[in-house]
Amino acid sequence: MTSLELLHREIAGCRLCVLRQRCRQPVPGTGPPSARIMMVGEGPGEEEDKRGAPFVGPSGRLLRQLSQEAGLDIEHEVFLTNIVKCRPPNNRDPAPEEVRTCLPYLDRQIALINPKVIVAIGRHAMMQFLPDEGILKVHGRPRWVNGRIILPIIHPAGAMRNPEWKPAIRQDLRLIPRLLTITRTSQGEGRFSIIKHKEHKEQ
Repeated sequence: MTSLELLHREIAGCRLCVLRQRCRQPVPGTGPPSARIMMVGEGPGEEEDKRGAPFVGPSGRLLRQLSQEAGLDIEHEVFLTNIVKCRPPNNRDPAPEEVRTCLPYLDRQIALINPKVIVAIGRHAMMQFLPDEGILKVHGRPRWVNGRIILPIIHPAGAMRNPEWKPAIRQDLRLIPRLLTITRTSQGEGRFSIIKHKEHKEQ
């Protein structure tokens, strides 16, 4: 059993916060253990809670569709996970103490998988990497954070309510292949180096 499998078994048995008391099962994440791309959402929804897999509900299906349209193969190229691994009741926002309790699991996943690009899906995921930013302002503007490229994107759930946001998500996802080719040294040594894409336009 690999270190990642052991970690996911530990998550499956977690009882550290109240979320586990009201969900069917934890949802650790799925994808290649050596993925260069990690997509991080807020938390499992109802469908994810039932099936034990991330991004399989309506917004997850939209994410998969937009990723495919952007030229990404989620099933084989991307590790999918969330900030919290158990579904908050009624899909409410996770409480700060629930996030603090669960974040060490994400930290360990990142360390084991070692992705080059982390796609922060939506405001809550983005806040863990860029706490002082707003998602509508910085989506599609990658930054170096702790030696990794963080790409914030609008959550597909928001695009389901506001279909005009779908092209922005698709366009932001199209940055990923180029981001995988960029080296740290070529971008300078500033705390945050915004990576420009010649085809990207602000929404």
